[in-house]
Amino acid sequence: MDAFRPFQVNAELWEKTKPGARFMHCLPALRGAEVTDEIADGDASIIFRQAQNRMHFQKALMLALVGIDELPGDPALREIGRALLT
Repeated sequence: MDAFRPFQVNAELWEKTKPGARFMHCLPALRGAEVTDEIADGDASIIFRQAQNRMHFQKALMLALVGIDELPGDPALREIGRALLT
């Protein structure tokens, strides 16, 4: 863990990013080791939206793997289902 400390995403490192930069992480994050709370929970963080998108992709992948041939009832999956079925 000590070897990775210089690579932690923290306020000091974040000051070097361009305006409008976004923080992404595939989660789970090791808070305090990989990233500080102020970055993970800050305005530039999109980690939870990213995780939600990953969840929808995983649902769609499962639909494809089981060979679904009709649109799912879950409204959140219909667009993905349409893309898979066309």
